[in-house]
Amino acid sequence: MTIANPVVKPISQLELAPGSMATLRNVTWQEFESILEELGEQRAARVAYSGGNLEIMVPLPEHERAKIVIADLVKTILRSQRRNWEPLGSTTFKREETSRPSHRRNHSKRSGAGDANRHQPVSQRI
Repeated sequence: MTIANPVVKPISQLELAPGSMATLRNVTWQEFESILEELGEQRAARVAYSGGNLEIMVPLPEHERAKIVIADLVKTILRSQRRNWEPLGSTTFKREETSRPSHRRNHSKRSGAGDANRHQPVSQRI
């Protein structure tokens, strides 16, 4: 029986096309923290961590445009109501105790996979 050595490469070498996603399983909290540090604050990718699973995705440009329109609408409503608000942008909120593996499984499928192919985006480094 041959035992393979694990491949160790920096996560920043991963290239994803806009609209695509990669999932890494069995990621520890410490590994997640290291990955965030390696990727830095000015990354193109969105990162989500829950229950030992790390999802890295690069949004399509139209998702970013929709985000801006919705944010502007919310800001207009808050201003008209004279309510205070603080823009946090793409802030990563981290709570280790809520990141532990769950016994529940989510078998839902993500929609919109065909949209990524329609635009034939160029891959970019995350």
